[in-house]
Amino acid sequence: MLKTNRIFSLLICFFMYSSAWADAEFSDEPVDQIIHPEWFKQSFLDLKEDIAEAKNARKSGIIQFFGQPHCAYCNALIKNDFGNREIAQYTQKYFDVIVLDIYGARTITDLDGSELSERDYSTKRKAELTPTLDFYDTEENLVFRLRGYYPPEKFKAVLHFVVEKHYLTQSFREYLTTTKTTHISALNDKTPQLFEAPPYKLDRSREIADKPLLVLFEKGDCKTCKQFHNGTLNQADVQKLMAQFNAIQLDMWSDTPVITPSGDEQTAVEWSENLGLFFAPTIVFFDEAGNEIYRIDSVVKLRRLSGILRYILSGDYTEEPNYERWKLNQASE
Repeated sequence: MLKTNRIFSLLICFFMYSSAWADAEFSDEPVDQIIHPEWFKQSFLDLKEDIAEAKNARKSGIIQFFGQPHCAYCNALIKNDFGNREIAQYTQKYFDVIVLDIYGARTITDLDGSELSERDYSTKRKAELTPTLDFYDTEENLVFRLRGYYPPEKFKAVLHFVVEKHYLTQSFREYLTTTKTTHISALNDKTPQLFEAPPYKLDRSREIADKPLLVLFEKGDCKTCKQFHNGTLNQADVQKLMAQFNAIQLDMWSDTPVITPSGDEQTAVEWSENLGLFFAPTIVFFDEAGNEIYRIDSVVKLRRLSGILRYILSGDYTEEPNYERWKLNQASE
């Protein structure tokens, strides 16, 4: 009987592990069609009105879902997250979800009464990476934002963080540390040739560097990090592009000493906390003078990472701060 229970427990762990791993495994090639759940709200796109209706329905607020046609990350969010029965039921109970096209032409009425197209509203809200989810409470406050695709377990945590109003007393990073008490600080780096060795003296405040800086923040108990290393980072195109950066890898929960691009002496955990990081892996980019210019703090695959690396290396971010718009312009040339 004990042996049978042990086998059953191992099978449960295996399927849970396999499911979590699969949640981050999808191609980021454009999809043919995105089908939104029928329970998403059919809104007249008046933000004040949408929030008032959510309040009258005794919900926690609304979620504005900024997406675009053919977006593989939007499709993954819909299939893996909103396609999860528990997440779907919880979201329907506490939120109205309103989908916006970052290139769309429909008219939106903002909280201040101004009317803008979806495209202009997305630019105003700086929703330049899809999907972007903005969470508003019933008092018209923007209380949380997610950029990109997050696997179901992390997405569930976000929903509870907002619904239970933990944002009033702590950051999402702090919330995660209270719901998960152990952090394994041991990275299994399978691509060491991509990263510079310590000591990490990244100060660019006194002397301009000759390359932009890429900092990969990870943690040792991270399945998404392992998938990222085994897949995306092993691609020749990515490695060729990364060779044009000063690149380092840090355990975001470690006491590894770092001199940051601004010249401050901190540990990796202090720096990641000051940067407000909570997702692993997160990639933060700095220019030659040490200014942060971009970050990827969600699941990222080959197509998106290659595009963002090229975007940074081109220097075009100084003229076009919207990566998705830059990508669209590149495709049309």
